[in-house]
This record gives sequence, structure tokens and C-alpha cells, in this order.
Amino acid sequence: MAHAGRVELTEEQRTRLEEMARSRTLAVRKVLRAKIILRRANGESFRDIGMALSCDHRTAWKCAHRWEAAGFEGIEKEQAGRGRKSWVISAKGQEIVQKTTQE
Repeated sequence: MAHAGRVELTEEQRTRLEEMARSRTLAVRKVLRAKIILRRANGESFRDIGMALSCDHRTAWKCAHRWEAAGFEGIEKEQAGRGRKSWVISAKGQEIVQKTTQE
């Protein structure tokens, strides 16, 4: 695992990240990412960040690299994932639904 250096932040970036970290309306993942970047900017190691924020050190590592690559876009955008599996009611299932709701 490569070791990313300390994250350098402007005052504007630090202020925005601190607001994100304190937010009660943002998604928990985004708040966690903001806290990770702030701790990384303070020079903490990935393992220390993981222990302090109850997350895996690899999560902190990925977040820091996403920040370095794309800044706020990197930590605000959700990565594509497997997501919820789609489902379709079979013919028998449709028949059961029709009978229970219409008869």
C-alpha cells in the first residue's frame, strides 16, 4: 500500500471540510470523508485515523487518494457499486398479487 503524504489545505477548503464534518444533514459517508481529510491534513497516519473514526485504515487511504485526485468532487461523489438487485415479479407472483388485491 502506497503511503500518501500529508494533505495540504487552503483556509477555504479547511473551513468547508470542517462544516461538512459538523453537518447533521449530510450523508454519514460524506461526513466521515471530511473528517478523514481533516485528520490527514493534521499529519495523522491512516491507522490512527481508522482507529479514531472507527473505520478501516484502507478507507482512510482511499479517501485521501480520492481527495488528491479530484478534491471535493472526489469525496462528494459516490462510487459506482453493485447496488440493490433488481427484481421482477414472475407470472405466478403477478397472479397471486392480482388475486389478493382484486378478489
